[in-house]
Amino acid sequence: MSPPARADAILSLHMKSSLATSALLFFILVAVRAGDTPPPSLRETVNSLDAPQVQKAIEALQANFLSPSALDESSKQKALLEGLLRRLRQGVYEAPLQTRFGPAPAADAELVRAFLGTDDFLFTGSPAWNALGLGATGVQAVTVVYNKKRTGEFKLGNRTFQFRRVAFPSTQLPSEWFAVDLLRHHADAGVGREQVLSALVGAVRDKRLDGDLLMTMANEFGRPGTVATVAVAVGAARRAP
Repeated sequence: MSPPARADAILSLHMKSSLATSALLFFILVAVRAGDTPPPSLRETVNSLDAPQVQKAIEALQANFLSPSALDESSKQKALLEGLLRRLRQGVYEAPLQTRFGPAPAADAELVRAFLGTDDFLFTGSPAWNALGLGATGVQAVTVVYNKKRTGEFKLGNRTFQFRRVAFPSTQLPSEWFAVDLLRHHADAGVGREQVLSALVGAVRDKRLDGDLLMTMANEFGRPGTVATVAVAVGAARRAP
């Protein structure tokens, strides 16, 4: 069997097994292929792989890299020593993709998914509010995450997330929902309610926001003051020439 075929066989086992078991198989089988010679170091093993094999190995690791249950504690400690994993906080580990510029950090969504143990969360805050064109331009120091499990501010690696237990209908929401969210949290966005109201009038008048859908979102997810503000904005927009 040629070296690439052996590596592919090893990677096939790696993909089908748990992360801990398959990682051990990967390094053991690479060592065994040389017979009774001393097993290669981690660096030698990695350097022996070509680019497609390296990518497959990384993808196999990343398929489970943030799952707290994917590795037992002993395996995690060994992987940390080898530099395969980085501990971001208790129970959350990262296997950064290696690039020519150094380790590439995991995306925010991957970190939050691992921390919460679910896909049921929603990013909001400055990026979402500023994109609406309703006057918000501030940048928050934390990333705001609506979810149904955790509340509080937590640091994952070098990034800080503010988790809020908030009702939201879906993880894919229209701009009208985020406009209501901005009205509710305009102080956090560094913009006044009257400024948002004026911008809403223009957005509904210019058809950038749907007035009916905006009212629906306000009625379902806004507080009485928010509903009243949206009603004023929609009414003014419809009266405008």
